Amino acid sequence: HSGGEASSPEASAAWAGIQSLGAEGRSNYPLALNVDDLGEDFMLNAQT
Repeated sequence: HSGGEASSPEASAAWAGIQSLGAEGRSNYPLALNVDDLGEDFMLNAQT
């Protein structure tokens, strides 16, 4: 994933109080979809 840019105080306030509950990198499915935040856009990467 891209490092991104420094966020504005307004953007930081929008995420206040949100926390990640967890993540795993395993899958039994033959498809992986990654979302890369590019700031004003995003990129989808599908691996089959």
